[in-house]
Amino acid sequence: MESVMFRVHCNKCYQRPDAESTVPFYLSRCHHILCNFCLNETAPDKKCAVCEQPFRGVLLTQDMPTNVANYFEDPKRFLNLYRSICKFQADQRASDDRGFLLTIKKFEEMQRQHAAYHKMEAQFKDQITLEKGRLEHIRNYNAYYEQVTADLERSIAEDSFFSLDDLEDRPTTPPTDSSSDSNESENTQDTFDLDMEMKLAYKKNGRESPLTIVRPRTPSIDHEDLNF
Repeated sequence: MESVMFRVHCNKCYQRPDAESTVPFYLSRCHHILCNFCLNETAPDKKCAVCEQPFRGVLLTQDMPTNVANYFEDPKRFLNLYRSICKFQADQRASDDRGFLLTIKKFEEMQRQHAAYHKMEAQFKDQITLEKGRLEHIRNYNAYYEQVTADLERSIAEDSFFSLDDLEDRPTTPPTDSSSDSNESENTQDTFDLDMEMKLAYKKNGRESPLTIVRPRTPSIDHEDLNF
C-alpha cells in the first residue's frame, strides 16, 4: 500500500501499521478501518467498533480485491478515467443523434419520392385512358373506311349505284398522337383526300361518283367548289 494517499490507521484506537507490524487491519463495509485488537473487542457481537453496525470486512493486504484497493488509490487517476469515460459516452450519444437525424432525412426523402411516384402513377393512368380512347377512335375510323372501300369495290364489281347514305357518320380523323388535338380543318382535308381516291376509282370505270354528299364534321366546305 505504498501509493496510499492518506495514513492508514485504526479508526478506533488510531494505531498505524508499520513495516514490522504483524497486526492485521480490516476495512468494513461501513467504510471503517479497524485493527485486529479493536475488532476482537467486538467479536462476540460481530459489530463495528466505531458505528456498531453489523461487521463485514476485508483484510488489508497487497492482494486485496480491486474494488477494495481502489479506496487507497490516487483519486486523480479515477478522475481522468471518468473524464475519458464521459467523453467516450458523449461522443457515442452524438454519433447516435447524427445517425437518427440521417435516418429522419432519408425517411423524408423517401416520402417525397413516394409522393412523386404516386403523381407519376396518376399521370400514367390518365395517359393510358387517353390512349385507350385514341385506340378506339382509330379502330372506328379504320372500320368506317374499310366498310366504305368494301362497298365501293362491290358496287363497282356489280355495276350498281353506291351511296354513302347507308353508312354511319364518318368518324373524325384520329390525331397522330394523344397530346395533339385534331382540328376541323385537318379532319376536312383528310376526308377530301379519301373521297378523292374514291371518285377517281369511279372515274376510271366511266361512272359518276356518288361522293357528292356533304359529310358530317365538314360543314364549311362545299364539294362543288373543288376541282377534282
